[in-house]
This record gives sequence, C-alpha cells and structure tokens, in this order.
Amino acid sequence: MLTFANKTDYFSVNGMYTKLANMHHNWYPTHYNKYYGIYKQPFLYATEIKQGSNIYIIAREDGKNVGFCDLDISGKKAWVAGIFVNPKYRGKGIATEMLEKAKTIAKEKGFNELNLCVCNKNPSAEQLYKRLGFKTQQVYEFASSMVTKL
Repeated sequence: MLTFANKTDYFSVNGMYTKLANMHHNWYPTHYNKYYGIYKQPFLYATEIKQGSNIYIIAREDGKNVGFCDLDISGKKAWVAGIFVNPKYRGKGIATEMLEKAKTIAKEKGFNELNLCVCNKNPSAEQLYKRLGFKTQQVYEFASSMVTKL
C-alpha cells in the first residue's frame, strides 16, 4: 500500500535513507565521504514535507514502512532524490509502484519529465528504470543521470 509521509514517518524515512546512504558508501567510500556525507536528518524531512518541496511516497506492508520514494519538486525539474525498498520486500513491484506514483504526481504538478541518478554499481536499479521508460542522459564516473518523459 502506498501512502504519503507524515510526521510519524520521519524517523522511519531517516532509517531507510541511512541504509541507502550506507549502500552507496560501501560502493564508493572515498567519493561518498568526500562529496556526500550522511544523508538528511529527520528535521529536514519535516521541513521538506511541510514546505511541499519534496513529496515522500511511503510503501507500507505488514503494518510497517518498507520503502520510500523522495520526489523533489522544488526546482525547475522533478527529481527522484532517493528511493529505497527494504531487501526483504524487494521483487514485489514496490519500487515500480512508487516510481509510477512519482511520475503521476510530477505530471500533475506540471512537469514534463522526471529525472534521477543511479549508481553505476547498481545494475538492477538501472534495469528497473529503463524498463519504466527512463533513458540515460549522461554517464559520470560513479553514476548516470536518467530521464523519462511524462
């Protein structure tokens, strides 16, 4: 089931974002430490949700949050700033469902495309994004930027 984050979800989202950050850190520790550090803190989620700059789509299964999609709509482009599904719940279409919801929301907000970046050491995520219509825009040393038309 998909829902939107509220104030009771801040620490849950923070925990999942931390797992996502750790995954990236394990792939590229030197680069990650130098440029990214630790992802957002719980107060930042609260601010983003309150201001409407980011929409957090939450996947709930078995009564708990098992995934999130951070949709950043604060600028001229809509971005998936982060997406994560608990490993125990992967392969069930949760990421696909969240990304389709993000595409719908971005289109409703007047955006013509949705952007994201994918780590070059995460081929399964890249395959998912391509299956959902994302095309590679640019390849960098550690990641690729991708976009899909809405």
